[in-house]
Amino acid sequence: MPREENILRRTVIKESFWTFLTTSISRVGGLIFTIILARFLMPEGFGLYSLALSITILFITFADLGISSALLRYVSSSIEKNPRKASAYFHYLLGLKLKVTLFMSLLLLALSYTLSFNVFKKPVLFPLLLVLSAYTFIASIQGFFEALFYTKNKVNRLAIKEAVFQVLRIGFVLILFTILAQKDLALAATISLLLASSITLVLTISFYKKLFNFKDSRGINLNKKRILYFIGFLALSSLATVLFSYIDTIIMGLFISLEYIGYYKAAMSLVITIAGALSFPGVFLSVLTKIREENLQETFDKILKTLLMIIIPATIGLIILSRYFIVFLYGYEYLKGAILLYILSPFIFLFVTSSIFLNVLAAREKTRDFSLLTIFCTVLNISLITFAIKLLVPYSELAATIGVASATLASWTLYFIGSLIILHRRMNLRFKFKFMINPLIASAFMALAIYLVQYFSPDVSLVSGIIEVILGVCVYFLAMFFLGDIKKQDISFIRSLLPF
Repeated sequence: MPREENILRRTVIKESFWTFLTTSISRVGGLIFTIILARFLMPEGFGLYSLALSITILFITFADLGISSALLRYVSSSIEKNPRKASAYFHYLLGLKLKVTLFMSLLLLALSYTLSFNVFKKPVLFPLLLVLSAYTFIASIQGFFEALFYTKNKVNRLAIKEAVFQVLRIGFVLILFTILAQKDLALAATISLLLASSITLVLTISFYKKLFNFKDSRGINLNKKRILYFIGFLALSSLATVLFSYIDTIIMGLFISLEYIGYYKAAMSLVITIAGALSFPGVFLSVLTKIREENLQETFDKILKTLLMIIIPATIGLIILSRYFIVFLYGYEYLKGAILLYILSPFIFLFVTSSIFLNVLAAREKTRDFSLLTIFCTVLNISLITFAIKLLVPYSELAATIGVASATLASWTLYFIGSLIILHRRMNLRFKFKFMINPLIASAFMALAIYLVQYFSPDVSLVSGIIEVILGVCVYFLAMFFLGDIKKQDISFIRSLLPF
């Protein structure tokens, strides 16, 4: 027990810091990139870029098929105990990854014309998809190597890589926007993405060569059937999850103008940025793999309680300040998207908690039911979105877009409920709702304080927005402190473990 607590302290606290830094760089850089695109491209151009990228991400997901997660699962469990076996896992999965990734990249290249002219009936998509077919290969291979760094808890390398990528991506897009001067800006954005990804892939591989030595795997026989079985269900789950997250944009591209896709993606990008920054990908799977079964509930409780203290006020705060975020990040041209942000904000809570549930099940190779749930909810989501669009688009495209947001939220709510049931039945783990009580109470005080400021100062200004954010954070943490969920010794303990 003391040894496992030590693992939890040293890995979850310290490595979570680096993961948080990496994801923060990713999300903040991604948000800055999105803001630049949104302001330069305007809603219609931003909608075009978002549709092209959503299609590409679907192909990238097919190119992964759960292989990167399998790499993390199997290499993490053997890299310290049996390095030769870890090497065998790496080489087998790398070969599989290269074959699948190359196929999917060429497939997108071949289908670019048909998708643009015949399926979506938007010829302006064609040049973007041509560029993004190359990006599919690079991004997929990079994701594979990134997963490897979690096996040795070398997340700090990923922070460096991510910082370089974000600086390059933003730098390239600003240079190209300046050169092109209002011509083919959406295409310029995809080219910037491709250039930045190519350079950072080289950097990632150079880090890999310095940290890993996967050479000697002679005499190791892998249970490939077991690996493929694990990959199979995880692939279904990953594919369904991505469809869950991006199918809305793809379906909208069939029925709704690019302008309203731009409004929707502006709101969804902000929500995903916050949710992704709080989900700590990779770290929890690596840690949970090493925790014994009898201590799993305790570890799960610690992770869950900490996350709920963050995601609940983040969700409520985003709802209250939706108009401020839309106006100051994207501009008044996107103000129609404020109502979409109201609806989509609870996605933060649903996404982060569901990600933790999936990590627990993946750590014990029990992803089958979760995969089936994801597939079911994806089919339901597609049905609801299609129904909402066809029902509401005759009234207005904004009404149809609101319907898409509502359908997406309803599907994710069902996904959360179903995942709770699976977690309890398969792992005998309980989601303790009592951990939500104090964060909700503190968030209510936070909401009241922000509402009072908005009541006496109704104008949407940058100064009032900053004041409301700072005030909300202070009120929330003071309330949590007086409620007993944040103690002085806890703050001192966490501070002593942070690597700065």
